[in-house]
Amino acid sequence: MLYKNKINPIASFAANGTVVWGQKTLQTAASALDRVNARLLINNIVKWITAYGRTVLFDNNSTNLRAVFTLGA
Repeated sequence: MLYKNKINPIASFAANGTVVWGQKTLQTAASALDRVNARLLINNIVKWITAYGRTVLFDNNSTNLRAVFTLGA
């Protein structure tokens, strides 16, 4: 009933301690982003792109720059 109502249960295990036993977010529409692990991945990707994008912000828009930015080379 908790999981159905978008509440992640908290469970205690002797070997692992206290853990959040679920992965739902509060997003109402079902999608690929309604799980915590997918949302964390997207948040990290945005941070990485933002951090790297700042280093090349005012560089000339060249084929080489686009290749380095998209491939991370």
